[in-house]
Amino acid sequence: MNAAESVPVPPEFAKVFSRLVRRTQVPGGRLDPQACADYWTALRDVPMDALAESADALARSEVFFPTVAEWRRAAGPPHAAAGAPCPTCAGQGVVRIAYKSLEPFDLAICLCRAGDVYRRFPDAVLRARLALGPEARIADLDAFEDPA
Repeated sequence: MNAAESVPVPPEFAKVFSRLVRRTQVPGGRLDPQACADYWTALRDVPMDALAESADALARSEVFFPTVAEWRRAAGPPHAAAGAPCPTCAGQGVVRIAYKSLEPFDLAICLCRAGDVYRRFPDAVLRARLALGPEARIADLDAFEDPA
């Protein structure tokens, strides 16, 4: 990232970032001075309270400073860009498909931007992260028939 792409870092994020740096081990012993701005650029769509809470949780559970992806996962469900959340998944990126026949539920990945985050991960990662059993099917939303 060059200086032209850099986004000003809010003081609140800089404080959360610095606290996390102090509470975890940084590979190589120190971070590049641009790291805070790079992390902010990558995480700025996540609400500040979710970033602060997840930073505290990461500091308690992890030895090493997290990657952007690890911090984003720890912050919770994917966060859509500013604006109204997707009407299909309410900005969660996934929809639980329940059946009247009491079959195990399936997980549909929404076709919206929030669903794009889930599409990047293999099924095994999603199953582990979301505590899904082997009987649950994971597929894009359009793979499921409309029950109408």
